[in-house]
Amino acid sequence: MRLSDVQSFFADKGLSFSWSAVATPAAPLRVDVSVVIPDVHLGVGPGDAFQESDPSRVTRLETFLDVLANLRDALPAGRFAAVQLGDFFDVMRSSKPGASFDDRLDIVFKAYPGVASRARALPLLHCIGNHDHELWNNQTTVEHLGINAHIVRAIGPGVLAFHGHDLISLRDEELSVAYQTWLLSLVQGLVDMPVLGPVADAIERFFDQSLADPIFDAPQFTSLPWPASSVSVPGWTAPWIMRDNQEQLGEPLLDWERTIEQRLELAIVGHSHRPGIGSCEVDFGRRIPLVDVGSWTYGRSNFAVVCADGVGVASL
Repeated sequence: MRLSDVQSFFADKGLSFSWSAVATPAAPLRVDVSVVIPDVHLGVGPGDAFQESDPSRVTRLETFLDVLANLRDALPAGRFAAVQLGDFFDVMRSSKPGASFDDRLDIVFKAYPGVASRARALPLLHCIGNHDHELWNNQTTVEHLGINAHIVRAIGPGVLAFHGHDLISLRDEELSVAYQTWLLSLVQGLVDMPVLGPVADAIERFFDQSLADPIFDAPQFTSLPWPASSVSVPGWTAPWIMRDNQEQLGEPLLDWERTIEQRLELAIVGHSHRPGIGSCEVDFGRRIPLVDVGSWTYGRSNFAVVCADGVGVASL
């Protein structure tokens, strides 16, 4: 399948999407078909960063996962993968911040049972993000629940997907999130209060730092675009942008290359909630594309499609 074939498949299922950016390699990638989902931030249900007060967003995500299952079934066995880049479960913004991890994750499952069951059935292959980093330390729990979570995902030889917050090493998950946990739990607690809810919701969007004038541009929020870049990658064609920390991400990617002794051709990340195709220097004088997929927060619906003829960042 090519990128255009996947787009046509979605349209035939009644779920059309458009490309916001496409990166095309001079030589085919050694991949089958993969769909990559960025940050979703499923939390407490109404009022969280994913649903806010619009239940149609839940239906949209469930329909999207159904189409992915149709695409999986339309391909030969083993030729399709659905990868999620982390922060799928926003256990940091739980309505019960002092509860155990199991209890906070159960809040997410009860708020989104249809999404959770579809994700398990695909199966959706999760990376681990900073908002659901506790998946790493609760392997017994997540395996029992059918959650397949790892720090990185290889999408065929030379293509690596990960959350994008770890600027040092992809071999370890070492996070200092005490302050962030306190801040976001406080914000979620305010959202649950009837008078302060709308104010706190605006504050939460502000801390997302991916929206253009998030407080004043209601009702339609748009992703804050990355600045254009003149830095390109030899052998690739794309509308290049300059993503924050894109050069620093070259360090963990080089570390990964040396660990597994495999040369990387393409890296795919989330975390920023701002889609675009940048690049990073993995080794001296050698750059690869760095694709930021965006998010499903605050009404957005970004995802990436990876085929032999390249990678496209899409939006429903």
